[in-house]
Amino acid sequence: MNTRTYTLLGSTTYDADKTEIIDLDVQDPISQIAVVYRPVNVVTGTQLAHPAASITKIEIVDGSEVLWSLSGREAQALDYYHRQIEPFNYMDITDGGSPMVTIMLNFGRFLFDSELAFNPLNYKNPQLKISIDLNAQSADIVAGSMQVFAELFDEKVITPVGYLMGKEVESYTLGDNAHHYVDMPTDKVWRKLLVRAQRNGTDWASQIAHIKLSQDADKKVIFDHDSFPFAAHQASQVRPYREHIFGSGNIAARYGYCTPGFHVRFASTAWRATIGGGDQAFFGGSGGRFQYIQAVAGPNWQAIVEGWLPHSVVEYPFGLQQDIGDWFDPVNVGSMKLDITGGAAVDTQPCDVFLQELVKY
Repeated sequence: MNTRTYTLLGSTTYDADKTEIIDLDVQDPISQIAVVYRPVNVVTGTQLAHPAASITKIEIVDGSEVLWSLSGREAQALDYYHRQIEPFNYMDITDGGSPMVTIMLNFGRFLFDSELAFNPLNYKNPQLKISIDLNAQSADIVAGSMQVFAELFDEKVITPVGYLMGKEVESYTLGDNAHHYVDMPTDKVWRKLLVRAQRNGTDWASQIAHIKLSQDADKKVIFDHDSFPFAAHQASQVRPYREHIFGSGNIAARYGYCTPGFHVRFASTAWRATIGGGDQAFFGGSGGRFQYIQAVAGPNWQAIVEGWLPHSVVEYPFGLQQDIGDWFDPVNVGSMKLDITGGAAVDTQPCDVFLQELVKY
């Protein structure tokens, strides 16, 4: 058997915030890690965020060295752009429901890429650290459960040249019409640059007015774009993000949360064994938050949600994504600077800048 799925962490229940530390003491290279998290006792009317917000950080460390580090929402967006398919989210937000989110860490260009994989044997004491905030989604959540899986090479012996690392460069608060300059790292090859600017009820292009990437004091400008056409163009390179959500009906408008945050649309129907009971109406979706209301209280509903920019993240890919030699190598560049201009009326939510980079062994 060339590959196998290994359980790094069996089903574990949490009744308080926790950082789970898992030793990566396997002997075989890892192609992918999957984090499956499930909050318990969602109350539809008191939601604050998407359930992926409960995973506040996922890290791989070797002592003090950070080998991979993103939040749950950053990691889920990167996974979508990486695999070009939605991860499995079971979005049950009915009263007392228990949704499920799946967050993938991809170390190769594709599953079981023999050239790129995370090899624990290259490190002294690699550990996976996952931080959980039980009430990030809703203050009424009483517990959560998590399982973690690893896709391993088994009998197939490979010698990977490196692995793909997701890592946040900077997180800061946007200012109205204000420029913010991010000094970008130049020590590794870039495969993707991603920017997350998520505000409830507001799309990415309203949070950011302009974005520019240049090297060596504008000696070379990689891109220089107004935000809306930039977001629209980049969204056009991938299929829409589609998600199914189940919820409890209510005659007063309530907030719900979805993964896509740009040009979101809904198609809904009742989710029950009888007919009648009134129509559902949905509104919004920008920034991943929508409102819903229905004519009669009580009956549940189901909706298909479709849009772009998962968790309000825009991707800028460098080169042919399957060709390692075509990615952007800034190693011989003096400086790389990202210039982000805030929108006209931004809020206090952060802007996160992160990269998918090639780590060479």
